[in-house]
Amino acid sequence: MSWGVTTLAALLGGLLGGIAGVALGMACTEWYKISSREGESGYFAIFCILAGLVLGLVLSAVAARIAYAALSHAWWAQLGAGAGTVVVAAGLVACWAYFGAAREPTSGGQPIDVQFEVRLASAQAERPEWPDEELRLQLVSCVGRDRRPDGALDAVFDRGSFRQDGGQWVLPARVPVFTNRGVFCVNLTTGGRDDGFWPPFGPRPLATQWQWSEWLATNKSRNKAAPDCVMYRFKFVPRIGAQ
Repeated sequence: MSWGVTTLAALLGGLLGGIAGVALGMACTEWYKISSREGESGYFAIFCILAGLVLGLVLSAVAARIAYAALSHAWWAQLGAGAGTVVVAAGLVACWAYFGAAREPTSGGQPIDVQFEVRLASAQAERPEWPDEELRLQLVSCVGRDRRPDGALDAVFDRGSFRQDGGQWVLPARVPVFTNRGVFCVNLTTGGRDDGFWPPFGPRPLATQWQWSEWLATNKSRNKAAPDCVMYRFKFVPRIGAQ
């Protein structure tokens, strides 16, 4: 009779594990931004369901036998131990997955952006009227020198606010801080000229970084005199329109 109850407990645990797998698969698809391209999110959801079923069966069966031997021979002891073990295990996995996922950082509960100003070299005397593909600032999340799966986001240039400062064009741009993971690099394209830099900030701004930084040279301008190089500065700002 005890093994019959154990079997029932294992089946119940497998059912609970499968349900937890469905919920966790859907949540992780959102938390980890798993693409639906080529069925990636679908395959991941199937994996979570099957893993939940198998682990639920095994964990509940083991827990049921332990409860039978150490706690009580009553049928409810096996069923309760099996189901409870699966629920606790699913909760622990969900917490681990949630806190391991990349999320959008906030300040005071409000999303934040990085505001950049790019100052062109003095040789660029005319107002920049480049198309979007020739004027681009992309904030990239990296691990080491490799791009993270949560990727990158393009800044929006405020073309109406382009101005001259000491004969050099200054181009304002703004980009959301979209992840709290990795380190940032920036890909910069000005007039078809590819450049970039590693900005001295992370996903969480320092107190001093809510004010404009000093002007810094891009990678390709480090050994040039100030009027002849492309430079940038930055500061963090609250996101416009965020509630």
